[in-house]
Amino acid sequence: MSATPNQLDEIFRQVSEYFVSHPVISVSPTKGNPPDHYEITYTITGMCKNGAGKIVESIDHTVELAIPFGFPHFPPSCKPKSTIFHPDFDPAAICLGEFWEQDRLLSDLIIHIGKMINGEIYSTTNAFNEDAAEWYQKNSGKFPFRNINWSIENNSKPSPKDRINQIDTLDDTDLTTEFDFLALDEEGDNKESIISRSSAGVDSPEAIDFELLSLLKSQKKYYTLLKTGENNTQPSDALTALCQQARDKIRTVEKLHRDGRKSEDKGDAQIAFEIYQQIPTIVTDFPTIDSDIQRLKQTLALLADISPDIALDFSDPHDSVESIESDSPPEKPIKNGSPKDTRKAIKAKPPSPNELFLPRSSGKNKLPLFLFVGLLAIVMGYSGYLWFSMNAKLNNAEATYVQCSTSHANNQFDVAKTSCEKVLQLVGDVKFIQQDRARQLEKSAFAILQSEKLSQGLAGNLFLDDRYIPKDEVNTILSINTKLKEAETLFMQEMWKPALELYKTLLAQAENSTYLDRLIIENIKYKRLMSEFRIFYDPAQISIQKKQWEDAIEKLLQAQKILVSLPESDRGQYSEKLQKALQNCQFANLKEQGDLSFTGSDWISAMESYNLALASSQETALPPESIDAIRNNIKRAELYTTINIGNKAFASGSWDDAIEAYSKASDLMTSSQGIQNETDSDSNIRKLDRIILQASIIRDRQAIQAMLENDDFMNARRTYLQIINAIKNSSFRTEEEFINTSAETSTAIKSLDEKMFQLTKVKYLKDNYQSLFTANFPAAIPENLTNPQVTNTKKTESKLVFRMQCTEKGRGRPLTLVMFYAYDKRTGKWSFYSE
Repeated sequence: MSATPNQLDEIFRQVSEYFVSHPVISVSPTKGNPPDHYEITYTITGMCKNGAGKIVESIDHTVELAIPFGFPHFPPSCKPKSTIFHPDFDPAAICLGEFWEQDRLLSDLIIHIGKMINGEIYSTTNAFNEDAAEWYQKNSGKFPFRNINWSIENNSKPSPKDRINQIDTLDDTDLTTEFDFLALDEEGDNKESIISRSSAGVDSPEAIDFELLSLLKSQKKYYTLLKTGENNTQPSDALTALCQQARDKIRTVEKLHRDGRKSEDKGDAQIAFEIYQQIPTIVTDFPTIDSDIQRLKQTLALLADISPDIALDFSDPHDSVESIESDSPPEKPIKNGSPKDTRKAIKAKPPSPNELFLPRSSGKNKLPLFLFVGLLAIVMGYSGYLWFSMNAKLNNAEATYVQCSTSHANNQFDVAKTSCEKVLQLVGDVKFIQQDRARQLEKSAFAILQSEKLSQGLAGNLFLDDRYIPKDEVNTILSINTKLKEAETLFMQEMWKPALELYKTLLAQAENSTYLDRLIIENIKYKRLMSEFRIFYDPAQISIQKKQWEDAIEKLLQAQKILVSLPESDRGQYSEKLQKALQNCQFANLKEQGDLSFTGSDWISAMESYNLALASSQETALPPESIDAIRNNIKRAELYTTINIGNKAFASGSWDDAIEAYSKASDLMTSSQGIQNETDSDSNIRKLDRIILQASIIRDRQAIQAMLENDDFMNARRTYLQIINAIKNSSFRTEEEFINTSAETSTAIKSLDEKMFQLTKVKYLKDNYQSLFTANFPAAIPENLTNPQVTNTKKTESKLVFRMQCTEKGRGRPLTLVMFYAYDKRTGKWSFYSE
């Protein structure tokens, strides 16, 4: 139906506000016309024809826009109000070509017409104005006249798109129904519309998680912070600052790590250890710092075993006090005290090689001292090797025992036996150090090797139900029992897909087992079928609730195939519900397809879908109002199809086809009162009648132009009169547009009459030129007079003066004879005329 006056006022308000600051475009209501007419003024350079018919430039142009029936499915009606000279401009219409689409804005259209006037857009073929098309092709170098920025800068007002697109000549209620097709058996009176319109969402870029970044900063995890920040492409000054801070911290600890590595390479293990300990206090997620610190702890522990006089300090460097260093000789033993009390507590500074292996002396007997140092180095090196070797074997034995114990618990008996035997072998090689630990490992491994479970397992048996049975059978039964419990849980939770997969697996296993109860197998078969049925049936109900009809139909058909294999009790429970839901979905799907085609202006497809929906409704119990709503939509689709045919014919200049289609649309509106209320129907019929009258005027004017070019003046005059009579007999004769058209046509008839009158006089003079010349030139011989030419040289209210000229031959050189002849309009007589 047509837009209400309030909606039209809203359109005008938004469009005029949108262009309020535009440099070359202004919008105002058209005076004396209905509220759906707007006047657009363009202050730009464009071509026009002046009163003398000369093509000149002008900077003021006016175009009238009218909201048509069927908007926005059909474009606004556009016509020039000033004499714009353009290939796509006719006095009664503007050809928009393929520009208009349903989602176009009025602002887009207004700017598009401005570009046409500026010479940016024009047709060179099938133009409304062929003379203009020819002129524009010859003068194409002039276009565009100006480089205009059509966008509106610094305009805080929104584009008029949002609410304008909601104003349609069809209300939302035209395409909705109060009947819920899939709730026939449900209680309550809640009914939902079949058609719903939703707004498309717009994806936004992922926001920066500053809470996470702040947490990483507080935890000093600067490597993770930097990686997270660099992966985020959204610009942010705060994010840049955080990343820069992370880089500074990372550069600091990387320098510390290099310094620590240098100290470690020089043998200063304690200094390297202290440097490494500083790194986690600055950056906690430095990649290798934990392993570096652990490695140096082990090194310092070995040095402590070798040099008992060194007291190591593994405390946090920030909590320590300054190291106490002394170059004085060792103190003498304290009386009644332990000799150990004589050692100086040296703070965590590793001894140098000289301090470790060279006793402090005055340098006497240097050669024996070097021998002693060499032997000591060999002994210490071998001791260190033995310590590391035994410790590594013991660690390996413990790891192997874990594998042995785990394999034994998991019934991997071959692996358990091999692992435990390897534990005994590794423990047997450990000497001198940590003997208690070695004996405990040996005892535990031996216990596993002597266990009945291991011996039976190696023989291929497992313990089940107070007895040992073959391993394969136990595995099968345990697997079935475990999976069956899991499948039952999934079945009770209605998790049909994972339940189905488990039941399929169980069925394959159970059918090959001789120890499993047959009732369990039958139960597995039944629940496999029911799970498969519910995989399709349950999602179909969800799709029905979401009104996803095609998906629901597909799933219901799949469920229907499985239903025949279920027990009779289940078939009786689901069969009727499934069939009824399937019929309702098919009906709703066809109606929805019709509605979508209708909304997308595909009227023919809409009618096809609606007719199929009506055919399917014969098998579905639907209320009469639902059927009536579809029938009304079919009538609307037929109406809009007809109007669309008329619009295409109008755009291509096929005026007779356009008039025929619009007339048919008007008849459809008159005969189908149910699709619109009476007020809207009368208004829309009047709009169509206006378009029919405009099309007939354009058609007749173009026909007159062709007649005048062929000098068919009488038929041209009759066609002029036909235009006047069409306007006179229409209900639009009092409107300014058609009053002006009638006046222009009357003026054209008067001009044509004068031209025809003048041509008859010229013909008379040409037909009688010999007798007229001999009457005024007695010496002239009529047969010698040729090539008559007659032109009108003067025209007054009562008299027409013609200049007559002919060529006289026969008396030597040809002579040109000239005389003036006048016709008196009042007396109807000819006379010789002299200035």
